[in-house]
Amino acid sequence: MTAQWWYYLMFVIIAVVQCICYPVFNGVVAAWFPKHQRGRATMGFCTCINLGNIVGAQMAALLLRTMQWGWLMVFCAILFVILGVCQACLLSGDP
Repeated sequence: MTAQWWYYLMFVIIAVVQCICYPVFNGVVAAWFPKHQRGRATMGFCTCINLGNIVGAQMAALLLRTMQWGWLMVFCAILFVILGVCQACLLSGDP
C-alpha cells in the first residue's frame, strides 16, 4: 500500500463490513433479551461503540506516530480477526 487511494479503499471496505453490525446486533438483542432488558443491552452496546472510538483514535494516533499508516491497516485487520474468532468461540448459538 504505497498510494493514498489504497488508504481510502481500505477504509471504505472496513466501513462496508462494519455497517452490518448494528442491524445484526438488534436481531441478537431481540432474540436473546426479554423486552424489559433490551434497553440496557442496547445502552451497553452503544456505550462500547463510543468508548471504542475514543480508545481507537488514541491507539491509531500512537501507531501513526511510531509506524507508517499502512501498518495501521494491518494492525486493525489482525485485531478484527482475533476479536472475531474470540466472539465466535465465546457466543452460544442459541439464546
